Amino acid sequence: MEVDEIQGALDQGHTILRTVLDSCEKTLPNTNQRGVHIIRNEADTAKSDYENILTQVSQVKRSLEGSLGHWEDFEHLFQQMSDWITDVERRLGSSPDFKADLPEKRSSLEKYKALQADILAHKDQLDRLEEKASQVKDGVPRSRTAELRARYNALVENSREVVGSVEEQVGSHEDYRKAYISCLDWLANTKHRLQRLADYSGDKRTLQDRLHQLRVS
Repeated sequence: MEVDEIQGALDQGHTILRTVLDSCEKTLPNTNQRGVHIIRNEADTAKSDYENILTQVSQVKRSLEGSLGHWEDFEHLFQQMSDWITDVERRLGSSPDFKADLPEKRSSLEKYKALQADILAHKDQLDRLEEKASQVKDGVPRSRTAELRARYNALVENSREVVGSVEEQVGSHEDYRKAYISCLDWLANTKHRLQRLADYSGDKRTLQDRLHQLRVS
């Protein structure tokens, strides 16, 4: 029987109890002392039992409403966390695209670092979800939350690997740019020296000096 049905039955029970009490008061005047004692005890017991039932129904209803509230809170938080994990799994599902230049690679790195930070920030939300699951008197929420925990841990590891991979791409490209700029500087300096040494005029000593500088350069 549902709690609301019991509540309806209590209304009927109150009417019955009222009849008992009224009948008791009408019966007592024409009953001897021993009978009065018996009847009054019976009526008082019936009234006390009815009041106890009222208290129990109220307690059960509050407990059931509390348990239902725990379930609803859990399902709301679970759906939020599950949707978020699914979205991040999609965003981390494939290897990072190779970019053409260093600014693009740096931008990609910042994006994945931000995603990694968001993943780590959601740990508290998952902890709250596990706490809510423990408040539900059923094993299903804890089982479902354990599955989410496993998926979350996989996201943490995957994001670490992705960020590491993109950091390596950025580092390699930065090393290349430094080497390339150094090479450009050397080429420019060498061209300048060659242009200065490519003066074929002058005396013998001057030409010998230029040739010597060319050999040691």
